[in-house]
Amino acid sequence: MKRLRILHSADFHIGMRFRAYACGELLREARLSAVDRVVASANERECDILTVGGDLFERRSIPKADVRRVTDALAHFSGVAVLVLPGNHDYVGGESSLWGEFRRSSADHVYLLDEPQPFDLRPLGLEAVVFPAPCDAKHSDTNRIGWVAERLNGRWGEDETAEDEPVDADTVLLGLAHGSIEGVSPDFAENYFPMTRSELERSVVDLWLMGHSHVTWPPSPDPRERIVNPGTPEPDGFDCSHAGHALYIEFGDATPGRDSAAGTRRDSQNSIDSSPRRAPSSIEIVETGMYRFRRERRTLRNVHDVRRLTSDLAVASLSNTAVRLILDGRLDDEGMQALPEAFERIRSSVLELEIRRDDLHEAITRERIDREYASGSFAARLLHELAEAHDHEALEEAWELLRESAQ
Repeated sequence: MKRLRILHSADFHIGMRFRAYACGELLREARLSAVDRVVASANERECDILTVGGDLFERRSIPKADVRRVTDALAHFSGVAVLVLPGNHDYVGGESSLWGEFRRSSADHVYLLDEPQPFDLRPLGLEAVVFPAPCDAKHSDTNRIGWVAERLNGRWGEDETAEDEPVDADTVLLGLAHGSIEGVSPDFAENYFPMTRSELERSVVDLWLMGHSHVTWPPSPDPRERIVNPGTPEPDGFDCSHAGHALYIEFGDATPGRDSAAGTRRDSQNSIDSSPRRAPSSIEIVETGMYRFRRERRTLRNVHDVRRLTSDLAVASLSNTAVRLILDGRLDDEGMQALPEAFERIRSSVLELEIRRDDLHEAITRERIDREYASGSFAARLLHELAEAHDHEALEEAWELLRESAQ
């Protein structure tokens, strides 16, 4: 069997608005151009298949111009087939023109897998069959993968029918699904088509290509894994600190020792053997993002800390990065005076700067006490005693109480 090369992507969320960001228009455009970058990455690696594991679109009401821009980008894939799965944001069914427009404007080698039935790539010259589990609602407490194991057990086990072409050991069986995975992606209400790893692994699918979580899983993909999730190709917020990812997957020679005529294997009790028939020879992370999001937490005590913060963040290499700066500590007078300039320098160097400083307080120093209260007064004596005892919490509480009583 010749090698099978796949670029797996998911969760583009074309149409995400980013209204909370001043750079929102740039972020929106980056999601659209992410399709071009993913297609280019697939072509560079001479991939046979480009897969999208759901949520290509943020919602089902997308301007036609954006849909056509996406389909134009996908049309440039030079491999055999682009396979697109509806996710929970762009689910199939109901009253929506999204997928009708997508189909009308798509190239012939772009396929929408909107039904739970095998998609056989062998007529297209590829030794692979894909088992899609499209989403048909925004939320569901039940996943859509159950049919896969049932169909495999029936179609390519004992119950093969004359019209079903047997699957030999050279044929790669791929699952394509969208939803949360227990222990991998949070789903506290269990309403994002929840799945468990054991549930996925019970099927005889060689590899599950997943979507939903915007974080790559496993963090360092291993060819021995049977479940992979690429994460979003373009970061979309401060919970997404990676560079934007897709996964390049390659299947090489068939696994030695498999019975090429048997297809699905059974144990001595004639029950289905859910171990994989084949495993990828390699899985690699491909960086695809344009912009980055970074959380930076700093404790500031003096002007030297402020200068260090500035030198670390006011750099050209962060011009494509939105930074959330979380500050705490008790900063002295000189440091407080240096902050406005530091913020301005950082803001001019990064894509966007968000500052959270609720836990940053001006240090209550001897000089500050003497400026506020007369020497020898009760307030001055109390505050100096607490300062000398290094009881910062009591000092700040006393300071605030004294200020309130003076108002």
